[in-house]
Amino acid sequence: MQEQKNIIDCYNKTATEYAEKFINELCYKHLDCILLNSFATKNNNKGMLIDLGCGPGQTTKFIYECGLTQCIGTDLCEEMVLVAKKLNPQINFEMADMLKLHFKDNTFGSAIAFYSIVHF
Repeated sequence: MQEQKNIIDCYNKTATEYAEKFINELCYKHLDCILLNSFATKNNNKGMLIDLGCGPGQTTKFIYECGLTQCIGTDLCEEMVLVAKKLNPQINFEMADMLKLHFKDNTFGSAIAFYSIVHF
């Protein structure tokens, strides 16, 4: 597993550039879109979704646009959260460590960690 501090430092330093490169990546990832659309459809009535390690919010936005509008994107890196909020002001984003979540039990009906799981 990568050192958490290194991950935070890297993404905080490159958040804007990372967003510019990846914010529209789902336009070219058709299988990912099929999977995310299916996920959103199956979880639309289960309550709040949490997107763990949301980065600039491209996956959270896709899920939101699929109709799962009760959602929150979380990321460990402050700069990523700021970029996500700027790009998607209609969606809630906040800092959170997916390994030490501060939310109460049963807050969420579904969760994804679509592109962040690679760090494990």
